[in-house]
Order: sequence, then structure tokens, then C-alpha cells
Amino acid sequence: MVFRWHVAAAAETLRNKEIYDMLLDFKGALSAIALYVSATNGGSYNKDNELYKCIRKIEVKDGTAVKHSVTGAQEQALNAFNRRETPSESNRETPSYGQAQVFYADFAPQFADPNWWLDLRKYKNPTLYVDWNLEEVRSAGADAFLTNTGAITIALLLDEEPEKLSYRGYLRAEETRAWTTAASGEEPVRLPTDWPIRRILVRAYAQNKDPTARITKLKMDCDKGKFIPWEIDTPYLAKWVNDALVYKPEWAKYLYRKHGESYELPLSRIHDIQTQSWGATPRIISSDVFWNGYPALNLVDHAGAPVAAEENQVVRARGELFQHTMMLPFGQPLLVEPFFPAGLYSEIILKCTQGASGAAASVVTEQAATE
Repeated sequence: MVFRWHVAAAAETLRNKEIYDMLLDFKGALSAIALYVSATNGGSYNKDNELYKCIRKIEVKDGTAVKHSVTGAQEQALNAFNRRETPSESNRETPSYGQAQVFYADFAPQFADPNWWLDLRKYKNPTLYVDWNLEEVRSAGADAFLTNTGAITIALLLDEEPEKLSYRGYLRAEETRAWTTAASGEEPVRLPTDWPIRRILVRAYAQNKDPTARITKLKMDCDKGKFIPWEIDTPYLAKWVNDALVYKPEWAKYLYRKHGESYELPLSRIHDIQTQSWGATPRIISSDVFWNGYPALNLVDHAGAPVAAEENQVVRARGELFQHTMMLPFGQPLLVEPFFPAGLYSEIILKCTQGASGAAASVVTEQAATE
């Protein structure tokens, strides 16, 4: 099989708020869709306003049949677990600079996998939808993105004449449920049973809060206790999955800050942070209290005086739970066939034990689909 990237759209303008759509009128095997999104900062600054927050949903549908449907943050979490690295980014808060991020809608465990792909020849009107809101965090202006500066480039990793000799199906990822966590109790999430399950992602986001304190335990219950493939406290799950994947999430961000400000990272349970000033004047710089992804910046001059006006810095962090997301994997070895045979059961409930209120929680189920 011969896969190659086809550029289907080049720097097309996005309105401040729209559902961008593209008919995937190509024939053949679709391994992945790359979405390259960009926008321009206002003239004052653009703090804690990354582009993944502006993408409400990335979907591929054929009529009402969903082939892929996740948020921008969920898409990045899927990409990171797939490739054992965080997606390539340009995150800058500096006035008038551009930002750019890449998202991949994957239909295979790896690029150009000969066994897994979405067969576009089988569908009448396969369409990509991107639910976009440039003003999701703040209204367009000097302290946010500039109005109507959003742009999108789309490339398809496609084999136009695929061979089906070793075809297994395609990976279908969809947000199964979203809710706001309560202070206690179990939140039951009914999982799909129509195809085998490759993995389940559980996200619990609240600023400066540990996701494993918002959802403390996960239990996967098949047919009311007939089989329980997972029952685990989430702090242990976070450690075990990262070690099993040999994956320590990292993130880089260009700040525009003054002394004493806190800034947000899409990581939690952070192990270390390196912060450097890259302005013309040397500074003494560090970050404090960073375990849950919301550290404070210490920025002083060489006389020890706090810097009272915004300057440019770069921060690099390493930790766990990229995009505040945990994963329940299947397969032996990890994430490799055979996957969990969900079709053997009439009902599968993921019981999420809640430890604190106010987190934006969601479950994404990735299946090995064959239709």
C-alpha cells in the first residue's frame, strides 16, 4: 500500500464562530486527517488562550453515522497516547504573534498502517466538521485573538488504491459522555458494545486541580458483575500507564508575564519545570507550586526587585496526564490486538467515582470498527 498526504485545504479563513465543513470526496483508504489551525494574538497579550480550547468538536460523519467525534483537547490526548509524545505546537502569548496547533483525526494506530483505515469508497457523503469558536475563552480583541484571524489547513493521509488483504477495520473515537463532577458518588457511563474497544479515555479538568482527585476510581462492569476488566484507583492508573507506554508528557509554552502571575499548562502531576527569560535584559526566574498545572512565576531583576511589566519567557514542563486525561488501555501487549470483545456483553458500565465537584469530565471510547 502507498499512502501519501493530499492537501485538501490551504490556509482557509475561519470566521470567529462557525462549523467548518468539507466533503471528503476522495476514494480510497484514509489513515488520518491532519488539521493545522492558526490565529493571531491581539496587540496587548493573549494569556492562557491556546487554540485547542477554541475547537469544540472535530467530527467525521456520513449522514448521521459518526466515524469520529471528539473535542480539541480530547483529540490531542488521543494523539499523545498514540504516538507517546505531545502534539507539535506554537503556543505564544506575545502581542501580535501568531499561534498554531496540529490535530490528527486518526483512523489507525500509526500513520499509514496497512491494516487499519477508513474506507471512503463505502460511504455516500463522508464529511469533516470542525466546530470552531475563536472567542471560546475571551472575546476577540487586544487581550485575546484578533477577530477573523483564524485559519485552517487540512491534509489527508490517503491511499487511493488500497489492498484489503490484511484489512482489520478502522479506529472509531467518540465522546461517549460529558458531565460536571459532583462532590461524591459514582457517575455511571454506558459504553458502546457494537465493536471491540481499544481504549477508554477519561478526562477531568478543573484549573489547578489534580484529575485523580476529581475522579478517584474507575470500575468497568460488564453485565452487572459478570466480568470486571478494570477496577483501579486513578493515581495508580496514571503511574502505571505512563510507565507501560514509556511516556512522560512534555509541553512548551512562550509566556508574556510579569512577576507573581500564574499560568496554565495542559498537564497535571508535574515533575519538573524549566523557565527561561528570553528578553534583552537578564532575569532571575523560576516557577513555584506547579504540581497541578497552574504554577506561579517568580521574575526578579539581578537586584532582587520584582519585574512589574510583562516580558517574554519560555517554559518547558514534564509530568503526567496530558490534557488532564487518564486512559484505560486494552490489548496484549498494550494497545495491540486483540482488543476488548465488548460485543460479548449486553451492557458495559464505566463507574467513575467522584472525589470533588466542578471538574469538566468526559469519557471517550475508541473502538475497532468494521462497518
